Amino acid sequence: MPLSRDQVRHVAMLARIGLEPDDEDFYAEQLSGILGHIDRLQQSRLRDDEPRRSLTQEEALANAPAPVDGFFRVPAIQEEA
Repeated sequence: MPLSRDQVRHVAMLARIGLEPDDEDFYAEQLSGILGHIDRLQQSRLRDDEPRRSLTQEEALANAPAPVDGFFRVPAIQEEA
């Protein structure tokens, strides 16, 4: 179901996005497409999630190349100040 220009303006207002009147049709089409994809995903039959035992800290770190004090050691990604 395509969105109306009023609905697009309402969404833009909620998102606090300034929208030019010339763009309303474009965004109505884009948002309608996204909502169509979501509708299809909701119709998919998915299995129910079943809780399972998670890894212990020991099991999680078993294959870590260099664990430190019970944590994964990873290379620094930021320089020190």
